[in-house]
Amino acid sequence: MLVKPIVKKFKYYIVTPADVYRAVKEQTKSKYTFLLESCEGDEKVARYSFVGFTPIGRISIDKTGTSITGNIFSEDKAQGKDPIDIIKNCIGHNLVVNSKESPRFLGGAVGYFSYDLIRSWLPYFEDKSTALKTPDAEFIFTKDNIAFDHTTREIEIVSCAFGRDEVELKDDVGATENRLQEVEEVILSAERGDITFREPKKIDSSSNTTKAEFEKMVEKSKEYIRAGDIFQVVVSKRICADAADPYETYLALKTLNPSPYLYYLEFGDLVIAGSSPEMLVRVEGNRVITRPIAGTIRRGRTEMQDRGFASEMLNDPKERAEHVMLVDLHRNDIGKVCKYGTVQASELMIIERFSHVQHIVSTVEGVLNEKSDAYDALRGTFPAGTVSGAPKVRAMEIINELEKERRGPYAGAVGYFGLDGNMDFAITIRTLIQKANKAYVQAGSGIVADSMPEKEWFESENKAKALMKALMMVS
Repeated sequence: MLVKPIVKKFKYYIVTPADVYRAVKEQTKSKYTFLLESCEGDEKVARYSFVGFTPIGRISIDKTGTSITGNIFSEDKAQGKDPIDIIKNCIGHNLVVNSKESPRFLGGAVGYFSYDLIRSWLPYFEDKSTALKTPDAEFIFTKDNIAFDHTTREIEIVSCAFGRDEVELKDDVGATENRLQEVEEVILSAERGDITFREPKKIDSSSNTTKAEFEKMVEKSKEYIRAGDIFQVVVSKRICADAADPYETYLALKTLNPSPYLYYLEFGDLVIAGSSPEMLVRVEGNRVITRPIAGTIRRGRTEMQDRGFASEMLNDPKERAEHVMLVDLHRNDIGKVCKYGTVQASELMIIERFSHVQHIVSTVEGVLNEKSDAYDALRGTFPAGTVSGAPKVRAMEIINELEKERRGPYAGAVGYFGLDGNMDFAITIRTLIQKANKAYVQAGSGIVADSMPEKEWFESENKAKALMKALMMVS
């Protein structure tokens, strides 16, 4: 398949990506769309936001097989058991050349991998039933995309022309150029959507794990740590409640927890709305980048108080030990796909401030080796150590033993594979899943040798409550 992105740029814009996405939804009525939004963080992680619509291809993979819709993907390539390989074979890579002047995303496959992707690599894992039935991977390919550059304050419309040969591509280029005007009109029709949320009201919910059961998981995890099986493991629980308006819930979540990785994926009757602070992995050209986050403390009321809290966190031996362990894990993960000697921590244990909290963050990067690509980088880092543990495989075995259900999208990854070979994925945490009029929230806690079971239960409760509050604001 030949592809050519057609780009049109606006010099300035007033409306937000969320405003434009709402206009897209109202005017196109499409059931498959996405909003990838950044509203906090420095330019390295939060420069762009993207809106995508007019789906022309979809890939859905679960344990029963692969489903493909649209004529841009070849069904004969959708073979194999590894969902990452299937996505790669269907989409291809390095189909277009990106320039420094182009937005980071020129079109490609946008979607998610569920945590349960690991079952295709570790087939001896006992499979588990779940009330939340979602694919192990699902991606859409949209013809029309809008990029928002928050640094230059510009909008770029990126519409992709396709063809099975040069003649067909040339014909579609003409039609695609005409579409740019239609997309521009959608953007110009967008209005600022200032929403007033209600006071949060209590809603009924149920958990798949009781307090006693969670504390028992913590105790069992500590037994494995004392036995030398692992250093750390992340155990989680899931809460279910009645769903509210999914897009308003996303906007409430964004208000409560702005972050570099905000996402709203509407894939038919499934909506994934999240506000993740943490990159899983990014590939730009031949550079592989990860940014482990471990260590969180509240913001202060003054600059001096901010610094005091940050210093307290940085001087906490437990926080430092956990962060260094994760940095080493990330070095090992990307070392699988990078040239020998190129992996380094370009930033180590810096403080990054967000609206409500401060994090300890490091940046680990390296140079891709000649045999590896973005798909290999994703495979090498998935799932993140911050949602599994260390050593990773043994931690995942223990998670599979202790947790009641498949995790689904939680602790997986949301992002894109670009037509130019680049990719960017966030860890799926701080995320609401809505399906069949139900909303699901999952939250976990990292267990180490000196963890206190009741304290870890309350940590998982607090993480879940922050997400449930978004539902309460719109129910």
